[in-house]
This record gives sequence, structure tokens and C-alpha cells, in this order.
Amino acid sequence: MIANTQQEVPDGIVALADAAAPWVNSGTIGVLRGFDQASRERSVQLRARLLTDERSPIDIAPLSTPRLREQLSQPDYQDLCLLVDSGGWPTVKAQRLAALLGLPLLQRPTETTPPATVLGLRENEEIIDVALSDFEIYPSTPEAGQLHVSLDGQELPVSDTRHLRVRLGDGPTSGQLVCAVADDENSAFSGSVLTVDPAQHSFTVLRDGRPVADITRSTRCVALPDRLHVIHP
Repeated sequence: MIANTQQEVPDGIVALADAAAPWVNSGTIGVLRGFDQASRERSVQLRARLLTDERSPIDIAPLSTPRLREQLSQPDYQDLCLLVDSGGWPTVKAQRLAALLGLPLLQRPTETTPPATVLGLRENEEIIDVALSDFEIYPSTPEAGQLHVSLDGQELPVSDTRHLRVRLGDGPTSGQLVCAVADDENSAFSGSVLTVDPAQHSFTVLRDGRPVADITRSTRCVALPDRLHVIHP
């Protein structure tokens, strides 16, 4: 049974709680909140309305992706079934986290429609990051030289692999990767799996235009169909 609260809460929080209610017995609900006081209060109000005798929602702050992955690997987060954006997170950051975890995201409507298919970075079989629009990959230092890059097992037939951009295709290449040298679409090639091997050097990844990590191991970039599922109250 969902707990009742005597505290008056905003209509927006009530609407989110009502929309999340069907998930309360399916697992743990994660409430995304910011660091500011107003965001913390919204999270407390929302979690109070979703509290049951058996389960307690948990809140999730907008940490960096590596720190989030570390936090979400803890036992308390293993049973997540739904993320609820209570405010305080950038919209696309909340969507990226939902796609990274493969969980539905309850979020107020926005002006743009998020993509269902996203780009994923894999190390071995683990998805370590996702992008909603594109990844850019380049060596971390000038001394690193060319990247070792293959597309579907074949060496990428370009002379300069020092700065690559990977996005999802559209039209005839819909659902596939499109890989190009920087922004030179004349050099674009499409395929399913892009493998980048840094050899003895690390490479830097820009996700959706922002630097996120230096990666030192062989990494694959793949399309993740129907990975992002956003629902509205």
C-alpha cells in the first residue's frame, strides 16, 4: 500500500507519483533530483508518496557517469525498475542515464522528442556510456598518432583516423552507425560495430559534444535499438 502524506505537495509531484504508482510493486523506483534545496524537497515529497510497506524509493543525484556507475552498482540499486525525473537534472542527462541502465524514464514532456535508439560504448559486454546524438573519438595526446579503427571487422578505409565522429544513420542507413572523419561527411561509412583499439595510448571521447572520458582499452561503438523509453505523466 502506498503511504499517505499530510504535507501539501505541488500538482506536478502528485502527477508524477500517480504515474509512477503502477511500478511500486515491480521493484525499486529511483527518483532523480538535483543538489539544490528545492530539488531535494521535491524528491522527499515524491518518495514519500511512493513509499510502501515493502519498498522505499531511492534518490539519485546527477553525478559524473563513472561515479554514477559506481553508485548504481551497489546492492540498494540492483532492483531498479523505473526512473522518475523530479527536476534538477538536465533533461538529456536523465535520458542518457535511463538509456545507460535500460530503464523506463518518467519525465515531464519537453519540446523535443528523445530518440528511442541511442549509441552505446561497450567494453567487453558492458555498456559504459551512451550518447543520444553522437560520439567523437580522438587520441588524448598528439604523440598518440592514428587510432586503430575497424568497422564490422574491416579496417576503416580513410587516411586520417585522428578525429572520428560516429552518429546514427537515417534514411537508407537508419539504425546503423555512420562514421566519418571529423565533420567530413564525404568520408562517411556505415556499419554495425565500430571497434577502436587505443594500442599503447588512450583516446578521448566526446559524448553529445562534451568530453566525458579517456579510454585505454579496446572499445566498441554500437547502436542500441529501442533502448530509451520515456513516458509522461
